[in-house]
Amino acid sequence: MVDKVEAFVRKIAAMGFVMPHFNLASLSEEARAIVAELPQPVDPDLLEARKIEYDICDEQGIDPEPALRGEWDDKPGVRGVLAAIKRGRALERGEP
Repeated sequence: MVDKVEAFVRKIAAMGFVMPHFNLASLSEEARAIVAELPQPVDPDLLEARKIEYDICDEQGIDPEPALRGEWDDKPGVRGVLAAIKRGRALERGEP
């Protein structure tokens, strides 16, 4: 990934300020392809829900590692913990 970003930046830098053959569409496509490969940001509340689910599973003697890896993000346990965290945050902000 670093190589792709470096090559892209070098390509743009080599064009300089005078770009007679500047092709914005081509550069935009290349930039979008690089961005698509970047890891997507993860909701900090989801990370917290994963940690809580990890602790719950660990206490119950269930292998908790899938919780941390995000493999259970769609399971009721993680979804319920996430919903509770979100509700708690809303109440902290004074929302009904």
